[in-house]
Amino acid sequence: VWSWGLDGNYQLGNNNSVNASSSTPVEVCAPGSASYPCTTFLQNAIWVSASSSWACAATSPSGNVYCWGSNSLGQFGTNNTASTQVPVEMCAPGTCASYFTGATEVNAAAGHSTILKSDGTVWANGTASFGELGNGTLSTFSYTPVQVCATTGCGGHLGGIVQVSTRLNFSFARDSSGNVYSWGNDV
Repeated sequence: VWSWGLDGNYQLGNNNSVNASSSTPVEVCAPGSASYPCTTFLQNAIWVSASSSWACAATSPSGNVYCWGSNSLGQFGTNNTASTQVPVEMCAPGTCASYFTGATEVNAAAGHSTILKSDGTVWANGTASFGELGNGTLSTFSYTPVQVCATTGCGGHLGGIVQVSTRLNFSFARDSSGNVYSWGNDV
């Protein structure tokens, strides 16, 4: 994974503690890298998404998710709001005793992230100020992934999803039949 541009919140992921922006691509460090410059790098990415101050990648073969940069609203799903200079692994739903697996997509937005799993379910973490998590809550946060609901009142969860698109504070999902679902601000 390579990144370039502004690095005001460590969003380049190269463990440069001086927030040095780069006009040429730099390689994103491996999780846990302690030195600068890094000697090991994030590998096997199948999906990468960047917001203005942070980024995430889904990796193969097990679909783990890694995020780096500013985590001010808990959007990394690491059960905290600690920002990082190198990738950290997203927790499993509700616990950091294990890690999220099965991701085929991860989407970074203003203060939340969405994750599409290989089983067709959709998950989110971070802020829910405008319903971004899709779990029927407003004005709360989830620092670990929660499953996105299928209906108002959360009578079930989205399934059969093949694509997710996430922007500032809203998301869309498309299922295998072409139906489109939306949640968040003014959808």
